[in-house]
Amino acid sequence: VEGEVFSPPRQAFIKHSPVFEDMYLVGDGSSGEGRSKEKPIILEGYQAADFKALLMILYPTTTDLISGKLSLTKGQWTGVLRLSRPWEMHEIRKFAIERLSSEPFNLTPAEKVSLAREHKVSKWLIEGLTSLASGDPELSPDQLEAAIGLRASFRIVGIQNKALSKPMITSLLIDGNSATRLALPVLHCGYCVKPMITSRCTCQSCNLAVEPGTLGPVYISSSTTTSMLNRTDVGLSFYFRADSLLCYACRRSFMPSGITCTACNKNNTPSINLIIPLSPSRAPDCSMEGLVREVFKDEIQECDM
Repeated sequence: VEGEVFSPPRQAFIKHSPVFEDMYLVGDGSSGEGRSKEKPIILEGYQAADFKALLMILYPTTTDLISGKLSLTKGQWTGVLRLSRPWEMHEIRKFAIERLSSEPFNLTPAEKVSLAREHKVSKWLIEGLTSLASGDPELSPDQLEAAIGLRASFRIVGIQNKALSKPMITSLLIDGNSATRLALPVLHCGYCVKPMITSRCTCQSCNLAVEPGTLGPVYISSSTTTSMLNRTDVGLSFYFRADSLLCYACRRSFMPSGITCTACNKNNTPSINLIIPLSPSRAPDCSMEGLVREVFKDEIQECDM
């Protein structure tokens, strides 16, 4: 590899890679390639540093085994990912994706998109594009173009405009009385002040399943006591007790036992005040993800191939 000769045991390569299994079979033939250092199998187009990182996975040291950790850098894990796909090392590829997705690497949305495109990881592509469409982080048009390219940045702006055109709060009549209906993602946690429901949620009183982007099944009655407008991290907002959120299907409390915030994992008990921004600045992440899947469908499918 890049002029450097390696002599690792072949068993792990044969076990994890059908490509190497074929290489060794060919090498054991009349050519003699792979049978000695004088006649190695030549791997063109690959980097020695990536190959060394792969060897750290295939042949961990005693220290690695005792500690239960593989001390690879982000660049080394990326190198493992770079080799595992063309060599059909599916288990190792999955392992590298899992490690890069976790602490301490914390891939940025732009990094996820870039790595997803290079290494065909649909999970990262969806996550990265959804974060960028949701404004996390907030990027200028030039920064967005530099991060993901001109065409994709135009698509992201289109997704944002489409998502923001959807009403998140409106009014309706319940038994002749005015009420406020809302989509679940406008509910912000009383502790961390972040959207607390980003996936399907079930009414605790009647088990009605409510999709996060659906406007209608959940409402606040006109008799509910709310706070005056207060300035919060998400702008002007008002507060109301969690047990005042009602289900349209059963007309009872939607969360009589409270609910755990998906952002900070703290339990918002029925007596805790939930927060609703006066003007939600972003549509729910789950809605954004649906739009990302729709708009970038072809590119996502290419990653899955």
